[in-house]
Amino acid sequence: MPEPTPGAFQVQGPQEPVVAMLGGEAELPCILTPRQNIKYMKISWTQYLPSQVVHLYEDGKDKPEKVMGEYLGRTQLVKNAMHKGIMTLKILNVQPSDNRQYRCVIQYGSFYSEAVIELKVAALGSHPQLLVEVTKSSQLRLECKSEGWFPQPKVQWMDSEAGEIPAESETHTQDKGGLFHVTTALLLRETSQKNLTCSFWNSVLNQKKEQQFSTAALGSHPQFHVEVTKSRQLQLECKSEGWFPQPKVQWMDSEETEIPAESETHTQDKGGLFHVTTALLLREASQKKLTCSIWNPVLNQKKEEQLFTTGAFQVHGPQEPVVATLGSETELPCSLLPTQNVKNMKISWTRSLPSQVVHLYEDGSDKPEEAMEEYLGRTELVKNFMDKGIVLLRILSVQPSDNGQYRCAFQDGSFYSGAVIELKVAALGSHPQFHVEVFESRQTQVVCKSEGWFPQPKVQWMDSEGGEIPAEFETHTQDNGGLFHVTTSLLLKEASRKNLTCSIWNPVLNQKKEEQLSIAGQFSLSTHCAPKSGFDAHSPWRW
Repeated sequence: MPEPTPGAFQVQGPQEPVVAMLGGEAELPCILTPRQNIKYMKISWTQYLPSQVVHLYEDGKDKPEKVMGEYLGRTQLVKNAMHKGIMTLKILNVQPSDNRQYRCVIQYGSFYSEAVIELKVAALGSHPQLLVEVTKSSQLRLECKSEGWFPQPKVQWMDSEAGEIPAESETHTQDKGGLFHVTTALLLRETSQKNLTCSFWNSVLNQKKEQQFSTAALGSHPQFHVEVTKSRQLQLECKSEGWFPQPKVQWMDSEETEIPAESETHTQDKGGLFHVTTALLLREASQKKLTCSIWNPVLNQKKEEQLFTTGAFQVHGPQEPVVATLGSETELPCSLLPTQNVKNMKISWTRSLPSQVVHLYEDGSDKPEEAMEEYLGRTELVKNFMDKGIVLLRILSVQPSDNGQYRCAFQDGSFYSGAVIELKVAALGSHPQFHVEVFESRQTQVVCKSEGWFPQPKVQWMDSEGGEIPAEFETHTQDNGGLFHVTTSLLLKEASRKNLTCSIWNPVLNQKKEEQLSIAGQFSLSTHCAPKSGFDAHSPWRW
Protein backbone atom coordinates (compact mmCIF):
# COMPACT_ATOMS: atom_id res chain seq x y z
CA MET A 1 0.00 0.00 0.00
CA PRO A 2 1.51 3.38 -0.95
CA GLU A 3 2.57 5.90 1.64
CA PRO A 4 0.25 8.89 2.03
CA THR A 5 0.66 11.54 -0.62
CA PRO A 6 -0.82 15.02 -0.70
CA GLY A 7 -4.18 14.92 -2.36
CA ALA A 8 -7.87 14.57 -1.73
CA PHE A 9 -9.30 11.45 -0.09
CA GLN A 10 -12.62 10.33 1.24
CA VAL A 11 -13.64 8.51 4.45
CA GLN A 12 -16.43 5.96 4.25
CA GLY A 13 -18.32 4.07 6.96
CA PRO A 14 -21.03 1.38 6.94
CA GLN A 15 -24.39 2.49 5.51
CA GLU A 16 -26.39 0.47 8.06
CA PRO A 17 -26.23 1.02 11.82
CA VAL A 18 -23.81 -1.15 13.81
CA VAL A 19 -25.69 -3.23 16.43
CA ALA A 20 -24.01 -4.14 19.74
CA MET A 21 -25.32 -6.05 22.76
CA LEU A 22 -25.26 -4.41 26.15
CA GLY A 23 -22.06 -5.35 28.01
CA GLY A 24 -20.42 -6.67 24.84
CA GLU A 25 -17.98 -5.09 22.37
CA ALA A 26 -18.76 -2.90 19.37
CA GLU A 27 -16.51 -2.28 16.34
CA LEU A 28 -17.01 0.85 14.25
CA PRO A 29 -15.04 0.60 10.96
CA CYS A 30 -13.88 3.45 8.67
CA ILE A 31 -12.15 3.09 5.24
CA LEU A 32 -10.05 5.63 3.33
CA THR A 33 -10.39 5.89 -0.46
CA PRO A 34 -8.20 5.84 -2.38
CA ARG A 35 -6.49 3.27 -0.16
CA GLN A 36 -3.25 4.44 1.49
CA ASN A 37 -1.34 4.08 4.74
CA ILE A 38 -2.94 6.16 7.48
CA LYS A 39 -0.44 5.38 10.23
CA TYR A 40 0.85 8.97 10.33
CA MET A 41 -2.46 10.73 9.87
CA LYS A 42 -4.55 12.31 12.63
CA ILE A 43 -7.58 10.13 13.38
CA SER A 44 -10.34 11.21 15.74
CA TRP A 45 -13.60 9.65 16.83
CA THR A 46 -16.12 12.00 18.33
CA GLN A 47 -19.77 11.94 19.30
CA TYR A 48 -21.73 13.52 16.47
CA LEU A 49 -23.71 15.89 18.66
CA PRO A 50 -22.46 17.29 20.89
CA SER A 51 -18.91 16.98 19.58
CA GLN A 52 -16.87 15.29 22.31
CA VAL A 53 -13.77 13.15 21.89
CA VAL A 54 -14.28 9.40 22.14
CA HIS A 55 -10.80 8.42 20.86
CA LEU A 56 -7.86 10.38 19.44
CA TYR A 57 -4.85 9.09 17.47
CA GLU A 58 -2.13 11.63 16.54
CA ASP A 59 1.60 11.63 15.78
CA GLY A 60 1.53 7.83 15.53
CA LYS A 61 0.02 7.15 18.98
CA ASP A 62 -3.19 7.23 21.01
CA LYS A 63 -4.00 10.27 23.17
CA PRO A 64 -6.15 8.94 26.06
CA GLU A 65 -5.80 12.21 27.99
CA LYS A 66 -8.05 13.89 25.39
CA VAL A 67 -10.91 11.39 25.83
CA MET A 68 -14.16 12.21 27.69
CA GLY A 69 -14.48 10.45 31.07
CA GLU A 70 -17.23 7.93 30.22
CA TYR A 71 -15.07 6.38 27.46
CA LEU A 72 -11.76 6.37 29.33
CA GLY A 73 -10.29 2.86 29.27
CA ARG A 74 -13.19 1.56 27.14
CA THR A 75 -11.89 2.29 23.61
CA GLN A 76 -9.17 0.76 21.44
CA LEU A 77 -8.05 1.64 17.92
CA VAL A 78 -7.48 -1.53 15.91
CA LYS A 79 -4.26 -0.76 13.99
CA ASN A 80 -3.44 -4.00 12.17
CA ALA A 81 -5.05 -2.77 8.91
CA MET A 82 -3.94 0.87 8.99
CA HIS A 83 -1.51 0.29 6.13
CA LYS A 84 -4.56 -0.59 4.01
CA GLY A 85 -6.41 2.58 4.92
CA ILE A 86 -8.74 0.79 7.37
CA MET A 87 -9.28 1.95 10.92
CA THR A 88 -11.69 0.36 13.42
CA LEU A 89 -12.74 1.78 16.78
CA LYS A 90 -13.50 -0.91 19.36
CA ILE A 91 -15.77 0.08 22.28
CA LEU A 92 -15.59 -2.25 25.27
CA ASN A 93 -18.34 -3.03 27.81
CA VAL A 94 -21.02 -1.32 25.76
CA GLN A 95 -23.44 0.85 27.78
CA PRO A 96 -26.91 2.22 26.93
CA SER A 97 -25.32 5.71 26.79
CA ASP A 98 -23.14 4.52 23.86
CA ASN A 99 -26.27 4.41 21.72
CA ARG A 100 -25.72 7.33 19.28
CA GLN A 101 -23.99 8.57 16.11
CA TYR A 102 -20.20 8.82 15.92
CA ARG A 103 -18.04 10.91 13.57
CA CYS A 104 -14.87 9.30 12.20
CA VAL A 105 -12.44 12.07 11.05
CA ILE A 106 -9.12 11.68 9.18
CA GLN A 107 -6.79 14.63 8.67
CA TYR A 108 -3.53 14.74 6.73
CA GLY A 109 -1.99 18.14 6.29
CA SER A 110 -4.69 20.38 4.92
CA PHE A 111 -6.77 17.44 3.67
CA TYR A 112 -9.71 16.37 5.78
CA SER A 113 -12.64 13.94 5.46
CA GLU A 114 -15.21 12.39 7.78
CA ALA A 115 -18.00 9.81 7.95
CA VAL A 116 -20.89 9.38 10.38
CA ILE A 117 -21.58 5.90 11.83
CA GLU A 118 -24.59 4.98 13.95
CA LEU A 119 -24.27 2.54 16.86
CA LYS A 120 -27.44 0.90 18.13
CA VAL A 121 -27.15 -0.69 21.57
CA ALA A 122 -29.60 -3.47 22.39
CA ALA A 123 -30.50 -5.59 25.41
CA LEU A 124 -33.08 -8.35 25.79
CA GLY A 125 -34.89 -8.07 29.10
CA SER A 126 -36.03 -10.70 31.55
CA HIS A 127 -38.65 -13.33 30.83
CA PRO A 128 -42.11 -11.85 31.45
CA GLN A 129 -43.64 -12.49 34.87
CA LEU A 130 -47.42 -12.71 35.29
CA LEU A 131 -49.47 -11.72 38.30
CA VAL A 132 -53.15 -12.65 38.22
CA GLU A 133 -55.94 -11.32 40.42
CA VAL A 134 -59.66 -12.01 40.45
CA THR A 135 -61.58 -8.79 41.15
CA LYS A 136 -64.72 -8.52 43.25
CA SER A 137 -66.73 -8.24 40.03
CA SER A 138 -65.36 -11.67 38.89
CA GLN A 139 -63.08 -10.10 36.30
CA LEU A 140 -59.48 -11.13 35.78
CA ARG A 141 -56.75 -8.54 36.12
CA LEU A 142 -53.48 -9.73 34.61
CA GLU A 143 -50.25 -7.82 35.15
CA CYS A 144 -47.20 -8.65 33.02
CA LYS A 145 -43.73 -7.38 33.95
CA SER A 146 -40.28 -7.52 32.36
CA GLU A 147 -37.03 -5.70 33.18
CA GLY A 148 -33.69 -4.79 31.58
CA TRP A 149 -34.62 -3.81 28.00
CA PHE A 150 -32.86 -1.45 25.61
CA PRO A 151 -34.14 0.41 23.73
CA GLN A 152 -37.71 0.75 25.01
CA PRO A 153 -39.51 -2.43 23.90
CA LYS A 154 -42.84 -2.84 22.16
CA VAL A 155 -45.47 -4.55 24.33
CA GLN A 156 -48.45 -6.52 23.11
CA TRP A 157 -51.26 -8.71 24.47
CA MET A 158 -52.60 -11.37 22.09
CA ASP A 159 -55.41 -13.90 22.21
CA SER A 160 -55.30 -17.54 21.09
CA GLU A 161 -55.94 -16.42 17.48
CA ALA A 162 -52.94 -14.04 17.59
CA GLY A 163 -55.32 -11.09 17.61
CA GLU A 164 -54.12 -8.06 19.56
CA ILE A 165 -55.96 -7.18 22.79
CA PRO A 166 -55.75 -3.53 23.96
CA ALA A 167 -53.99 -3.17 27.32
CA GLU A 168 -55.70 -1.57 30.27
CA SER A 169 -52.44 0.23 31.16
CA GLU A 170 -48.75 0.30 30.22
CA THR A 171 -45.87 1.95 32.06
CA HIS A 172 -42.20 2.27 31.08
CA THR A 173 -39.53 3.33 33.58
CA GLN A 174 -35.79 3.76 33.03
CA ASP A 175 -33.25 2.92 35.73
CA LYS A 176 -29.97 4.74 36.45
CA GLY A 177 -28.16 2.46 34.01
CA GLY A 178 -30.52 3.45 31.21
CA LEU A 179 -32.41 0.14 30.99
CA PHE A 180 -36.17 0.00 30.60
CA HIS A 181 -38.62 -1.80 32.91
CA VAL A 182 -42.12 -2.34 31.58
CA THR A 183 -45.43 -3.21 33.27
CA THR A 184 -48.62 -3.80 31.33
CA ALA A 185 -52.05 -4.79 32.61
CA LEU A 186 -55.15 -6.34 31.11
CA LEU A 187 -58.68 -6.55 32.51
CA LEU A 188 -61.07 -9.16 31.13
CA ARG A 189 -64.01 -11.26 32.10
CA GLU A 190 -63.00 -14.52 33.73
CA THR A 191 -64.41 -16.67 30.90
CA SER A 192 -63.99 -14.33 27.92
CA GLN A 193 -60.52 -15.59 26.90
CA LYS A 194 -59.04 -19.04 27.45
CA ASN A 195 -55.44 -18.39 26.33
CA LEU A 196 -53.43 -15.18 26.37
CA THR A 197 -49.88 -14.16 25.41
CA CYS A 198 -47.91 -11.24 26.83
CA SER A 199 -45.15 -10.29 24.33
CA PHE A 200 -42.13 -7.92 24.64
CA TRP A 201 -40.28 -7.12 21.39
CA ASN A 202 -36.85 -5.52 20.83
CA SER A 203 -37.06 -3.61 17.55
CA VAL A 204 -33.26 -3.42 17.10
CA LEU A 205 -32.61 -7.14 17.50
CA ASN A 206 -36.01 -8.13 16.07
CA GLN A 207 -36.30 -10.59 18.95
CA LYS A 208 -39.02 -11.02 21.53
CA LYS A 209 -39.76 -12.68 24.82
CA GLU A 210 -43.28 -13.79 25.63
CA GLN A 211 -45.29 -15.58 28.25
CA GLN A 212 -48.42 -17.59 27.60
CA PHE A 213 -51.19 -17.88 30.10
CA SER A 214 -54.27 -20.04 30.20
CA THR A 215 -57.22 -18.41 31.96
CA ALA A 216 -58.52 -21.88 32.80
CA ALA A 217 -56.22 -24.67 33.96
CA LEU A 218 -56.78 -28.10 35.52
CA GLY A 219 -54.35 -28.75 38.33
CA SER A 220 -52.55 -31.89 39.41
CA HIS A 221 -54.23 -35.03 40.68
CA PRO A 222 -54.99 -34.73 44.43
CA GLN A 223 -52.39 -36.21 46.79
CA PHE A 224 -53.20 -37.50 50.28
CA HIS A 225 -51.24 -37.35 53.50
CA VAL A 226 -52.73 -39.26 56.44
CA GLU A 227 -51.60 -39.16 60.07
CA VAL A 228 -53.05 -40.73 63.21
CA THR A 229 -53.04 -38.32 66.16
CA LYS A 230 -52.40 -39.26 69.79
CA SER A 231 -56.15 -39.03 70.43
CA ARG A 232 -56.73 -41.76 67.81
CA GLN A 233 -58.17 -39.33 65.29
CA LEU A 234 -57.25 -39.26 61.61
CA GLN A 235 -55.66 -36.08 60.25
CA LEU A 236 -56.14 -36.15 56.46
CA GLU A 237 -54.55 -33.61 54.14
CA CYS A 238 -55.36 -33.31 50.43
CA LYS A 239 -53.15 -31.22 48.10
CA SER A 240 -53.29 -30.20 44.43
CA GLU A 241 -51.36 -27.63 42.39
CA GLY A 242 -51.64 -25.64 39.15
CA TRP A 243 -55.31 -24.53 39.02
CA PHE A 244 -56.88 -21.49 37.44
CA PRO A 245 -59.09 -19.83 38.45
CA GLN A 246 -59.25 -20.66 42.15
CA PRO A 247 -60.92 -24.09 42.35
CA LYS A 248 -63.77 -25.33 44.51
CA VAL A 249 -62.78 -28.02 47.04
CA GLN A 250 -65.01 -30.64 48.62
CA TRP A 251 -64.74 -33.65 50.93
CA MET A 252 -67.38 -36.37 50.52
CA ASP A 253 -68.15 -39.62 52.35
CA SER A 254 -69.11 -42.98 50.80
CA GLU A 255 -72.72 -41.73 50.41
CA GLU A 256 -71.43 -38.65 48.49
CA THR A 257 -72.52 -36.41 51.34
CA GLU A 258 -70.31 -33.35 51.82
CA ILE A 259 -68.11 -33.31 54.94
CA PRO A 260 -67.03 -29.86 56.22
CA ALA A 261 -63.26 -29.34 56.01
CA GLU A 262 -61.27 -28.54 59.12
CA SER A 263 -59.17 -26.03 57.11
CA GLU A 264 -58.59 -24.91 53.51
CA THR A 265 -55.78 -22.72 52.14
CA HIS A 266 -55.23 -21.33 48.64
CA THR A 267 -51.90 -19.85 47.53
CA GLN A 268 -50.97 -18.33 44.17
CA ASP A 269 -47.55 -18.74 42.54
CA LYS A 270 -45.68 -16.19 40.40
CA GLY A 271 -47.35 -17.56 37.27
CA GLY A 272 -50.79 -16.89 38.76
CA LEU A 273 -51.72 -20.54 39.30
CA PHE A 274 -53.45 -21.68 42.49
CA HIS A 275 -52.23 -24.39 44.88
CA VAL A 276 -54.79 -25.72 47.34
CA THR A 277 -54.47 -27.65 50.61
CA THR A 278 -57.49 -28.89 52.55
CA ALA A 279 -57.55 -30.86 55.80
CA LEU A 280 -60.07 -33.08 57.56
CA LEU A 281 -60.07 -34.39 61.13
CA LEU A 282 -62.21 -37.42 61.91
CA ARG A 283 -62.44 -40.36 64.24
CA GLU A 284 -60.36 -43.29 63.06
CA ALA A 285 -63.36 -45.56 62.45
CA SER A 286 -66.00 -42.93 61.63
CA GLN A 287 -65.55 -43.12 57.83
CA LYS A 288 -64.19 -45.99 55.76
CA LYS A 289 -64.13 -44.27 52.37
CA LEU A 290 -63.48 -40.60 51.61
CA THR A 291 -63.26 -38.55 48.41
CA CYS A 292 -61.30 -35.30 47.94
CA SER A 293 -62.74 -33.43 44.94
CA ILE A 294 -61.28 -30.30 43.30
CA TRP A 295 -63.39 -28.57 40.62
CA ASN A 296 -62.65 -25.89 37.99
CA PRO A 297 -65.80 -23.74 37.61
CA VAL A 298 -64.76 -22.33 34.20
CA LEU A 299 -64.06 -25.67 32.53
CA ASN A 300 -66.69 -27.46 34.63
CA GLN A 301 -64.19 -30.28 35.15
CA LYS A 302 -62.87 -31.83 38.32
CA LYS A 303 -60.14 -34.10 39.63
CA GLU A 304 -60.77 -36.30 42.61
CA GLU A 305 -59.12 -39.04 44.64
CA GLN A 306 -60.57 -41.67 46.92
CA LEU A 307 -59.04 -42.91 50.16
CA PHE A 308 -59.89 -46.00 52.18
CA THR A 309 -59.03 -45.27 55.81
CA THR A 310 -58.86 -48.92 56.90
CA GLY A 311 -55.07 -48.90 56.38
CA ALA A 312 -54.39 -46.22 58.96
CA PHE A 313 -51.86 -46.90 61.71
CA GLN A 314 -50.26 -45.17 64.66
CA VAL A 315 -46.64 -45.04 65.83
CA HIS A 316 -45.78 -45.33 69.51
CA GLY A 317 -42.56 -44.63 71.36
CA PRO A 318 -41.57 -44.82 75.03
CA GLN A 319 -43.38 -42.33 77.27
CA GLU A 320 -40.30 -41.73 79.44
CA PRO A 321 -36.99 -40.36 78.13
CA VAL A 322 -34.31 -42.88 77.14
CA VAL A 323 -31.14 -42.33 79.19
CA ALA A 324 -27.70 -43.07 77.73
CA THR A 325 -24.26 -42.56 79.22
CA LEU A 326 -21.60 -40.71 77.30
CA GLY A 327 -19.58 -42.93 74.93
CA SER A 328 -21.95 -45.89 75.20
CA GLU A 329 -24.60 -47.27 72.83
CA THR A 330 -28.31 -46.58 73.10
CA GLU A 331 -31.46 -47.82 71.41
CA LEU A 332 -34.55 -45.76 70.61
CA PRO A 333 -37.58 -48.03 70.03
CA CYS A 334 -40.68 -47.38 67.89
CA SER A 335 -43.66 -49.66 67.33
CA LEU A 336 -46.67 -49.67 65.01
CA LEU A 337 -50.31 -50.22 66.02
CA PRO A 338 -52.09 -52.21 64.78
CA THR A 339 -49.13 -54.58 64.49
CA GLN A 340 -48.00 -55.16 60.89
CA ASN A 341 -44.87 -55.83 58.87
CA VAL A 342 -42.95 -52.58 58.26
CA LYS A 343 -40.20 -53.99 56.02
CA ASN A 344 -41.53 -52.23 52.91
CA MET A 345 -42.42 -48.94 54.58
CA LYS A 346 -40.39 -45.73 54.61
CA ILE A 347 -38.92 -45.22 58.10
CA SER A 348 -37.14 -42.01 59.04
CA TRP A 349 -35.47 -40.75 62.18
CA THR A 350 -34.99 -36.98 62.32
CA ARG A 351 -34.13 -34.27 64.83
CA SER A 352 -36.21 -31.11 65.34
CA LEU A 353 -36.39 -30.33 61.59
CA PRO A 354 -37.40 -32.86 58.89
CA SER A 355 -34.24 -31.95 56.97
CA GLN A 356 -32.05 -33.07 59.90
CA VAL A 357 -31.99 -36.76 59.01
CA VAL A 358 -30.42 -39.08 61.59
CA HIS A 359 -31.27 -42.35 59.78
CA LEU A 360 -33.37 -43.19 56.72
CA TYR A 361 -34.72 -46.58 55.63
CA GLU A 362 -36.51 -46.70 52.26
CA ASP A 363 -37.22 -49.24 49.52
CA GLY A 364 -36.04 -52.04 51.81
CA SER A 365 -32.57 -50.61 52.54
CA ASP A 366 -30.74 -48.00 54.63
CA LYS A 367 -29.82 -44.69 52.97
CA PRO A 368 -26.67 -43.52 54.81
CA GLU A 369 -26.03 -40.81 52.22
CA GLU A 370 -29.11 -38.93 53.51
CA ALA A 371 -27.90 -38.76 57.14
CA MET A 372 -26.42 -35.68 58.80
CA GLU A 373 -22.63 -35.78 58.92
CA GLU A 374 -22.48 -35.96 62.73
CA TYR A 375 -24.42 -39.27 62.66
CA LEU A 376 -22.65 -40.82 59.67
CA GLY A 377 -21.40 -44.29 60.65
CA ARG A 378 -22.90 -43.96 64.16
CA THR A 379 -26.44 -45.30 63.59
CA GLU A 380 -27.89 -48.77 62.90
CA LEU A 381 -31.50 -49.82 62.37
CA VAL A 382 -32.23 -53.02 64.29
CA LYS A 383 -34.45 -54.98 61.88
CA ASN A 384 -35.02 -58.25 63.81
CA PHE A 385 -38.61 -57.34 64.74
CA MET A 386 -39.78 -55.49 61.62
CA ASP A 387 -42.34 -58.24 60.89
CA LYS A 388 -43.94 -57.36 64.26
CA GLY A 389 -44.01 -53.62 63.55
CA ILE A 390 -41.06 -52.82 65.84
CA VAL A 391 -37.86 -50.97 64.90
CA LEU A 392 -35.00 -49.73 67.06
CA LEU A 393 -32.53 -47.03 66.17
CA ARG A 394 -29.14 -47.81 67.69
CA ILE A 395 -26.83 -44.83 68.22
CA LEU A 396 -23.17 -45.71 68.74
CA SER A 397 -20.58 -43.76 70.75
CA VAL A 398 -23.15 -41.40 72.30
CA GLN A 399 -22.10 -37.73 72.29
CA PRO A 400 -23.40 -34.74 74.31
CA SER A 401 -24.80 -33.33 71.02
CA ASP A 402 -27.07 -36.41 70.74
CA ASN A 403 -29.08 -35.11 73.69
CA GLY A 404 -32.60 -34.04 72.67
CA GLN A 405 -35.75 -35.09 70.88
CA TYR A 406 -35.97 -37.47 67.92
CA ARG A 407 -38.91 -38.10 65.62
CA CYS A 408 -39.57 -41.62 64.41
CA ALA A 409 -41.88 -41.60 61.34
CA PHE A 410 -43.45 -44.39 59.26
CA GLN A 411 -44.95 -43.85 55.81
CA ASP A 412 -46.85 -46.35 53.69
CA GLY A 413 -48.38 -44.75 50.61
CA SER A 414 -50.64 -41.92 51.80
CA PHE A 415 -50.58 -43.14 55.41
CA TYR A 416 -48.16 -41.52 57.79
CA SER A 417 -47.60 -41.47 61.54
CA GLY A 418 -44.82 -40.43 63.84
CA ALA A 419 -43.77 -40.34 67.48
CA VAL A 420 -41.33 -38.17 69.41
CA ILE A 421 -38.74 -39.82 71.66
CA GLU A 422 -36.47 -37.96 74.04
CA LEU A 423 -32.88 -39.04 74.55
CA LYS A 424 -31.12 -37.83 77.67
CA VAL A 425 -27.32 -38.12 77.55
CA ALA A 426 -25.51 -38.23 80.91
CA ALA A 427 -21.93 -38.29 82.12
CA LEU A 428 -20.51 -38.49 85.65
CA GLY A 429 -17.57 -36.15 86.05
CA SER A 430 -14.34 -36.52 87.96
CA HIS A 431 -14.06 -36.88 91.73
CA PRO A 432 -14.09 -33.43 93.43
CA GLN A 433 -10.69 -31.98 94.32
CA PHE A 434 -9.98 -29.35 96.96
CA HIS A 435 -7.70 -26.35 97.09
CA VAL A 436 -7.37 -24.61 100.49
CA GLU A 437 -5.81 -21.22 101.20
CA VAL A 438 -5.50 -19.30 104.51
CA PHE A 439 -5.43 -15.48 104.36
CA GLU A 440 -3.79 -12.99 106.73
CA SER A 441 -7.29 -12.09 107.90
CA ARG A 442 -7.41 -15.61 109.45
CA GLN A 443 -10.12 -16.62 106.95
CA THR A 444 -9.94 -19.84 104.97
CA GLN A 445 -10.94 -20.15 101.31
CA VAL A 446 -11.86 -23.67 100.16
CA VAL A 447 -12.18 -24.29 96.40
CA CYS A 448 -13.80 -27.47 95.01
CA LYS A 449 -13.41 -28.48 91.34
CA SER A 450 -14.74 -31.28 89.14
CA GLU A 451 -14.71 -31.85 85.36
CA GLY A 452 -16.49 -33.82 82.64
CA TRP A 453 -20.20 -33.65 83.60
CA PHE A 454 -23.31 -33.78 81.42
CA PRO A 455 -25.77 -32.20 81.70
CA GLN A 456 -24.81 -29.29 83.92
CA PRO A 457 -24.62 -30.72 87.46
CA LYS A 458 -26.06 -29.43 90.73
CA VAL A 459 -23.41 -28.35 93.28
CA GLN A 460 -23.80 -28.20 97.06
CA TRP A 461 -21.66 -27.49 100.14
CA MET A 462 -22.73 -29.19 103.42
CA ASP A 463 -21.54 -29.04 107.00
CA SER A 464 -21.03 -32.01 109.37
CA GLU A 465 -24.75 -31.93 110.21
CA GLY A 466 -25.79 -32.22 106.57
CA GLY A 467 -26.94 -28.61 106.50
CA GLU A 468 -26.39 -26.67 103.26
CA ILE A 469 -23.80 -23.88 103.24
CA PRO A 470 -24.22 -21.10 100.63
CA ALA A 471 -21.26 -20.94 98.24
CA GLU A 472 -19.16 -17.80 97.90
CA PHE A 473 -19.23 -18.31 94.12
CA GLU A 474 -19.95 -21.02 91.55
CA THR A 475 -18.91 -21.17 87.88
CA HIS A 476 -19.84 -23.63 85.13
CA THR A 477 -17.94 -23.79 81.83
CA GLN A 478 -18.54 -26.01 78.82
CA ASP A 479 -15.68 -27.38 76.70
CA ASN A 480 -15.66 -27.96 72.92
CA GLY A 481 -16.98 -31.49 73.45
CA GLY A 482 -20.00 -30.15 75.36
CA LEU A 483 -18.94 -31.36 78.82
CA PHE A 484 -19.33 -29.15 81.91
CA HIS A 485 -16.55 -28.18 84.36
CA VAL A 486 -17.58 -26.72 87.70
CA THR A 487 -15.72 -24.66 90.29
CA THR A 488 -17.23 -23.61 93.62
CA SER A 489 -15.71 -21.98 96.69
CA LEU A 490 -16.39 -21.16 100.35
CA LEU A 491 -14.91 -18.46 102.55
CA LEU A 492 -14.79 -19.58 106.22
CA LYS A 493 -13.86 -18.02 109.49
CA GLU A 494 -10.85 -19.69 111.07
CA ALA A 495 -12.67 -22.15 113.30
CA SER A 496 -16.23 -21.84 112.10
CA ARG A 497 -16.37 -25.23 110.37
CA LYS A 498 -14.64 -28.48 111.27
CA ASN A 499 -15.94 -30.76 108.52
CA LEU A 500 -17.10 -29.87 104.98
CA THR A 501 -18.57 -31.88 102.12
CA CYS A 502 -18.50 -30.78 98.44
CA SER A 503 -21.26 -32.66 96.57
CA ILE A 504 -21.80 -32.67 92.77
CA TRP A 505 -25.00 -34.34 91.50
CA ASN A 506 -26.15 -35.49 88.04
CA PRO A 507 -29.96 -34.98 87.90
CA VAL A 508 -30.44 -37.38 84.95
CA LEU A 509 -28.62 -40.33 86.54
CA ASN A 510 -29.58 -39.29 90.07
CA GLN A 511 -26.00 -40.03 91.07
CA LYS A 512 -23.48 -37.84 92.80
CA LYS A 513 -19.81 -37.58 93.61
CA GLU A 514 -18.74 -35.94 96.83
CA GLU A 515 -15.62 -35.32 98.88
CA GLN A 516 -15.17 -34.50 102.53
CA LEU A 517 -12.60 -32.16 104.03
CA SER A 518 -11.81 -32.12 107.73
CA ILE A 519 -10.44 -28.86 109.17
CA ALA A 520 -8.76 -29.53 112.54
CA GLY A 521 -7.27 -26.83 114.70
CA GLN A 522 -6.47 -23.29 113.75
CA PHE A 523 -4.90 -22.37 110.44
CA SER A 524 -2.24 -19.82 109.83
CA LEU A 525 -0.23 -18.95 106.76
CA SER A 526 2.73 -20.94 108.08
CA THR A 527 0.69 -23.94 109.14
CA HIS A 528 1.21 -27.24 107.22
CA CYS A 529 -1.54 -29.73 107.70
CA ALA A 530 -1.71 -33.24 106.40
CA PRO A 531 -4.65 -33.75 104.03
CA LYS A 532 -7.72 -35.31 105.63
CA SER A 533 -10.30 -37.71 104.27
CA GLY A 534 -10.87 -37.21 100.58
CA PHE A 535 -8.05 -34.66 100.13
CA ASP A 536 -5.53 -35.86 97.55
CA ALA A 537 -1.99 -35.23 98.69
CA HIS A 538 -0.80 -35.52 95.09
CA SER A 539 -3.41 -33.11 93.74
CA PRO A 540 -2.14 -30.01 91.95
CA TRP A 541 -4.49 -28.11 94.27
CA ARG A 542 -2.70 -29.10 97.51
CA TRP A 543 -1.46 -26.30 99.70
